[in-house]
Amino acid sequence: LKGAETCQDMGHMYKDKGDYSNARRMYGQALESARSSLGDQHPFIVICLTNLGDLYRTEKNYQEAERQYKEALKVADKTKAYNPSQRALILRG
Repeated sequence: LKGAETCQDMGHMYKDKGDYSNARRMYGQALESARSSLGDQHPFIVICLTNLGDLYRTEKNYQEAERQYKEALKVADKTKAYNPSQRALILRG
């Protein structure tokens, strides 16, 4: 999980700098690493997918952002780790 968290942090850094290509790459690596170590149904996967959705929304790629948010909601529903107000945060995108 540590590697996935590091990739997430780097993704945030790149996004904040406006380097969306590297941000997308790092968020993608975080998601892959998290899935391989935690499986597909873990709350951290929701965070990874939401971050990707936020990035796509920033890039005005609304179709891909919506896809990421929908997947995040599916995982959140399966993990039952999110209450309604936390689910609303996913939907804010």
